[in-house]
Amino acid sequence: MTIMSKEIELLAPAGTNETFWAAIENGADAVYLGLKDLNARALARNFSVEEVAGLTDAAHSRGRKVFVAMNSLVREDEIPKAVGVLSALEAIKVDALIIQDLGLWRLARRYFPGLRLHASTLMAVHNSYGVKMAKRMDFSRVVLAREMTLDEISAAAVAAAIETEVFVHGAMCFSYSGLCFFSSYFGGKSGLRGRCVQPCRRRYTWEGKTGAYFSMGDLSGLDVVDDLRRIGVRSLKIEGRLRPPSYVASVVKAYRMVIDHPGDVDVLSAAWELVQGAFGRAYTKGYFHNDTPGDAILPWRMTNTGVFIGKVLDYKRGQLLVDVRLDLELGDRLRIVYRDRKSQQSFLCTGLIETEDGQVWIKTGGLLKDPRGALIFRADTARGIGFERSAARVYMVNKASFTAIMKKAHIEAQDVLMNMPAGLRSSEAGRFVKKQASIDVWVRIPEPRALTLTKDFDIKGAILPITPWNLRSLKGRVRTWLNDMEIVWSLPAIIHEAEMAFYKEALKRLVRQGFGKFEVANLGALAVLEEVLSDKDLKRQRRKATIFGFYTLNLLNSQALIGAKGLGVDIPQFSIETDQENARCATNSAPFVQTAFTVFSYIPVVTSRIALKNFNYLGPIISPKGERFYWHREAGRGVLLSEKPFSLLNKQAELKDAGFSIWIIDLSYRIKSKHMPRGRTGGPALLRIPAKAFNFFDRLE
Repeated sequence: MTIMSKEIELLAPAGTNETFWAAIENGADAVYLGLKDLNARALARNFSVEEVAGLTDAAHSRGRKVFVAMNSLVREDEIPKAVGVLSALEAIKVDALIIQDLGLWRLARRYFPGLRLHASTLMAVHNSYGVKMAKRMDFSRVVLAREMTLDEISAAAVAAAIETEVFVHGAMCFSYSGLCFFSSYFGGKSGLRGRCVQPCRRRYTWEGKTGAYFSMGDLSGLDVVDDLRRIGVRSLKIEGRLRPPSYVASVVKAYRMVIDHPGDVDVLSAAWELVQGAFGRAYTKGYFHNDTPGDAILPWRMTNTGVFIGKVLDYKRGQLLVDVRLDLELGDRLRIVYRDRKSQQSFLCTGLIETEDGQVWIKTGGLLKDPRGALIFRADTARGIGFERSAARVYMVNKASFTAIMKKAHIEAQDVLMNMPAGLRSSEAGRFVKKQASIDVWVRIPEPRALTLTKDFDIKGAILPITPWNLRSLKGRVRTWLNDMEIVWSLPAIIHEAEMAFYKEALKRLVRQGFGKFEVANLGALAVLEEVLSDKDLKRQRRKATIFGFYTLNLLNSQALIGAKGLGVDIPQFSIETDQENARCATNSAPFVQTAFTVFSYIPVVTSRIALKNFNYLGPIISPKGERFYWHREAGRGVLLSEKPFSLLNKQAELKDAGFSIWIIDLSYRIKSKHMPRGRTGGPALLRIPAKAFNFFDRLE
């Protein structure tokens, strides 16, 4: 297939007006930014609709582009606001909208065709079939997962006539984007809704050793810019909407240099010097050259951003004595990491006195605790802070013109809402729960012989993962067991390009053997399944298939349920992050969609390509708050499981009230801890395990 384009775009972040101009003035071709709501960097200052209009005009006048990140999952009660924002952004003529929510996708494609859509990295597009599905969904561009090698990126870039975008610089997540529930499970602050409190950056204890076991280094892809250009990648993306202007300026300038001077080793060296002073964490080349990068995580390394200054030798009257390793300036923003390596504090350098032996007294203005033995980092320069405070140019649209645009957009938004189901127009939607049909219970098990675990359950059928072991088990007594009940064969959320042939052949085999129920955990997996089911050679054996969706499709509102069903998912599963009120409103507004929900599971709060081979599955990993986790390796990937499972088994009335007609008991993982009953895990045993209700009885943030 022909490579899309040899032109390559440099895409920079902007969390403030100042960082926007830092990106533009240092050579960014396009800037991405977020609104104050509905984006996956909710902790950034972000922008009003009016500010976006002004910055879009400013960028267009200079031949640059503005992309708006609206890449948060959307609650049901946020749908009216989302419709208004979509209408406004279409009227403003932003260059693209970055989204992950299938509800927003459906609304945009159905009602706002003028919006150009980019598939967020939170959609976990990590193979060629994910790209094909994005093309089918009418996305103009897909932001590929950060966990891909150059060979995998190459296969994805030529999979369909659609642009690809790759992160080349900035912070990395330990989990695959879109598959992390870490922050949400222990506090209700969803990373998929931009509220992540970064538990992966904390220090954990395992077998008496403390380390930052899940904290990734920052990515730097300066060395692979020419490779990505050759592959056909359209856009190089810099992460950092929470970073200061000086960081954005330095990094954008460095990548601009390398893009404009391909193959020039001197320019590459100069660019590396720029990014080394840009106040990031220690750098890694990520997955570009290695699917298990050894330098991505070093548990003893500091997790903070900044340039290391030195160690605190003494402290007197608000001043630190430091053996400084580089020049400081008055006004520099410094960060002190205290001796326990758990607490830290930022301050401005308001005084500098050099001693005769080359050490420096730094005036702090007061600290929280004794800093002796602490480490000092420079988080930003005085020059950068001055730029941030200088109120860089504010470019606003003509007031009369903007008012007219917003008035028209408001009218269009109201028309859209009036044509949607009544439940979406009223905050009272949750009161009117649809008539509940009978409940079907399914059990998810890791392998056929685990069917013995299900004897205490009145179940409709079992969900089995497609694995080499399970396929080899399709004979003899196991086959007899399977013939006695309904089976759903499940495709995983992550299928790397090298694994694709196995899953395609496995699906063909299952179809030939008469199986017709399948589950997809990713939109790319849906594209694989559809290709197999449309194979002419299987026409005689094929019967009407029923496709289930897994909760990693992240469906949090009625429009997402309807959108998934429109894509071919017959029985979508609601997001496991939801609270009860949100679920009730959503299912009431999509009463014709039969909706499933997982009611018991040891949830993988993290799913990572890094297997962390040093961890022993039997040994607990303990958080600073005393929370206990267990590490599990499977098929070259790793998952982090909480000792306390998610369970609503004793909340059947509440589950019915939420509108779920299919309940799934997930026995995929069994934690060998003091809370896990020995022997067979039947219904009564599951009820005795100390569990969490996740966000179900709280409000998901």
